[in-house]
Amino acid sequence: MSRIRKTILAVVLILLAAAAAYVGYRYLKGREEAGSKGAAIYVQSVADLTGVGNINGNRYSGVIETQKTEKINPDAEKKIAEVFIAEGDTVQKDDPLFSYDTASIELDIQAAELEIERNESTITNDTATIEQLNKDMEKANASDKLSYSAQIQELQAEIATAEYTIKTKKNEIKGMKATLEHATVVSPINGTVTHLGDPNEPASSFNPDGSEVAFITILADGDLRVKGSVSEQSIYNIAEGMPVTIRSRIDATRTWNGTVSAIETQSESSNTDVYYGEGERASKYPFYVDLETTEGLLLGQHVLIEPRVDESRSGMWLSSGWLIQEEEDSYVWAAREGGKLEKRRVVLGEYDPDLDEWQIASGLDTGDYIAWPSEDCKEGAATTTEHVFTEEEMADPGMPGQDFTEMPEGEGDFGGMMEEEGNFEAMPEGEGEFEVMPEEDMAVGEPEG
Repeated sequence: MSRIRKTILAVVLILLAAAAAYVGYRYLKGREEAGSKGAAIYVQSVADLTGVGNINGNRYSGVIETQKTEKINPDAEKKIAEVFIAEGDTVQKDDPLFSYDTASIELDIQAAELEIERNESTITNDTATIEQLNKDMEKANASDKLSYSAQIQELQAEIATAEYTIKTKKNEIKGMKATLEHATVVSPINGTVTHLGDPNEPASSFNPDGSEVAFITILADGDLRVKGSVSEQSIYNIAEGMPVTIRSRIDATRTWNGTVSAIETQSESSNTDVYYGEGERASKYPFYVDLETTEGLLLGQHVLIEPRVDESRSGMWLSSGWLIQEEEDSYVWAAREGGKLEKRRVVLGEYDPDLDEWQIASGLDTGDYIAWPSEDCKEGAATTTEHVFTEEEMADPGMPGQDFTEMPEGEGDFGGMMEEEGNFEAMPEGEGEFEVMPEEDMAVGEPEG
């Protein structure tokens, strides 16, 4: 290989090494920048959390539904013989829904009874034999008594086994007879059959959103209630026992009073569609409102849910979960000027045990932003009003609030990435390209001359 070609090859290797080093530097730098962004603490508006300074306060979407829905699935080990209802039928409590095939159960009971008789006969015969062996052993000489004793012990063991089998079979018969008594499954409530599955394949299945599709679904008659939905960022703004106002979406003057009766902490997988921050999603959680009156409401009607202001409560009230109690003082993690986190002392007033809320006498204004207390909260930490995924969330694509099925145009595209600021600029055509070296120049051998 000529000296010129050796020089060219050395230059090429140096350029490749430099390029690799730069790519590694930019990768680590990007990771460092992403880490610093991920460390920002999410803060929320005090005005939004307390409803002070917000004309409408917090509002949540809701829908009118019945108080109860019953889902009924048959025993997987039993076969359905007959179905007595159809979709759309109205049923009363204790009305028959379907019955099991009992022919095989009756045969199993007969077989178990025969097994009991056989073992009882064994016990009778063995007991008589033992009595005779004891008599014979008394007359036998010393050398033969050991043989009699062994036979007696063997028969006693057989009796014990038979007694255990009898006890087991009696329990089985008791269970099978109970099944026969309940061979017909009845409705547990008054209502309307809204779904009836295939009797030949009665096992429950699941919708794409994870909700169960039972063999039979019955929508209960009676009073209506409101099913609401709240995002993970606002779930601490509501509590069981909280008075709320239900407002018609069509006519804002039509309202009903109610009380939050339950809050579910399991996210509805079909409702992770509330966006906050760029490309990020928040989970939604269902809660329920019992109404003082349902007059004028329709099943399936969409409404708005608003916390009802207690006129006897004045000032700003904050859920106790946002507070840090240390001896006689109370603090919150608040964003100070410049967006840095600080541990700020607040003065508390009255306490509302029903809602677990404290009146804030001083230390917070409606224009402030505070963070939910956690081990990540530290003095001087950066804050953000947009949710940032934690390392745990990023490591687990299946966690609530994430959706990697769609990516904004240009993201994840290496071509687009190379053109972003701080990365490689697009290289002019022809530059940076390396010609393929002829095979004869790549041969290894003795240097010329």
